[in-house]
Amino acid sequence: MATVVIEAPPESHVEASSSAEGWMKVHAVLVPGRMALAAMAPSEMEKLFFVSSFSVADPMSPAPRKHGYQRDPMEPRMPGIARYFLDGDNQFLITPIIVSVRLDDEEDVEEFIELFNAGDIDGIHKRWHRGVVSVVDGQHRFLGLVKAHNDGRDF
Repeated sequence: MATVVIEAPPESHVEASSSAEGWMKVHAVLVPGRMALAAMAPSEMEKLFFVSSFSVADPMSPAPRKHGYQRDPMEPRMPGIARYFLDGDNQFLITPIIVSVRLDDEEDVEEFIELFNAGDIDGIHKRWHRGVVSVVDGQHRFLGLVKAHNDGRDF
């Protein structure tokens, strides 16, 4: 499985556009077929990411009951995390969110990167499944970013 570290958008890109919507890009492949760095907007994260939690069925889970591996997200934490990102310049102080792209075949990984760079989330889901991009670390930051984006002023 490939690991992708999702980082905050570069400040210059956000300033150059009226919105961070509609862009996704793998910026560097660090270990071919295994690790890459990418950036994307919270609106795209919301559509693409899957949190493999205990209470949600996970199509890729090896567990007999197909449950996920992370604790359930703590909803009461989301407003505080969203407020943090909406305050001052904190939208640019996002630590990486680590996701697993659940693909083993090298050609699948290459196709995933092509679809990702094209911003084709529907194509990714049609080609594989909804759980193909699973959050490994940063589920609360991810969900807080999404809340900030959905609540926010020009976020």
